Amino acid sequence: MRIFILLLAFVAVPWLELSAQSKYCDKLIQNGDTTICQDFTRKGKLFREHFYVKGERQFTRWWNYRKNGEYQVTQHKGKGAFAKKHGPALRFYPDGKLKIYVFFENGVRTGRCFNYYPTGKMKSACNSNAKGKPDGMLTEFYENGQVACQAKWKDGRLVDIIASKDEQGNDRPFGTLSNGTGTWIYQEPGTDKTRIYHYKDGKYIKTTKQ
Repeated sequence: MRIFILLLAFVAVPWLELSAQSKYCDKLIQNGDTTICQDFTRKGKLFREHFYVKGERQFTRWWNYRKNGEYQVTQHKGKGAFAKKHGPALRFYPDGKLKIYVFFENGVRTGRCFNYYPTGKMKSACNSNAKGKPDGMLTEFYENGQVACQAKWKDGRLVDIIASKDEQGNDRPFGTLSNGTGTWIYQEPGTDKTRIYHYKDGKYIKTTKQ
């Protein structure tokens, strides 16, 4: 009899946790072993989702809305104030098109990251290492698909500028940067804003206007 009670308690604990949580859910979605507890704002916007598998919480997805109509979605592993970002973090334009994609591993931004124009065309692609530092190639594009610039990073340090071009694909000056030291003349794609970044041994020093 005692063994039966222990087994019953073992099975019931996850279910009790889920049942207690479901009391506060605005909407409960069941799909096989997966249960999603959704909560909405007073205006009817989704702002939180708890994901359970067999009664155990796996992660929480948060929805945050901006005044300009954009919104972002982030996943957090764990519970309470110490929950870390874990999984994809997305930002969307007001019409629902993806604007930014990054990925977190136990609170550290890592792996590939992408930025998109409102048209859906890619604006930039980058990469971060397991320590969350820029690593590999950063590539930025004009909206017509032409590469604007390519910069090589290594463990958080800027190494070299590989390419700097105008919208027609012609080379343009990029400064004196070489082996992490010098200036980088940077112009954001699609704008006429030009800034000069100063680096030494791959580390950022200061910014000046052209």
